[in-house]
Amino acid sequence: MADYILDWRPECNDHEVFVTVKSPYRKLSKGFGSMIDKYCERAGVEKIPLRGFHSIRRAFETIMVSRGVPIEIASQMMGHK
Repeated sequence: MADYILDWRPECNDHEVFVTVKSPYRKLSKGFGSMIDKYCERAGVEKIPLRGFHSIRRAFETIMVSRGVPIEIASQMMGHK
């Protein structure tokens, strides 16, 4: 995830983590959320409310902090000001 944010995510003013790869940059469609649902189901991850981009985002931040990344750095990587 960090590689995506640091090396691959297009530089744009959109605050979403996942954006389209071509300009004009905008958040990915709900179709991508459906893909997440499909792969979670295949992996045996139970259906829970709000599973999707926001869950991945929260997990990314939780993992960073649990591995010793300072909260200030984690917040910056999450796009918080």
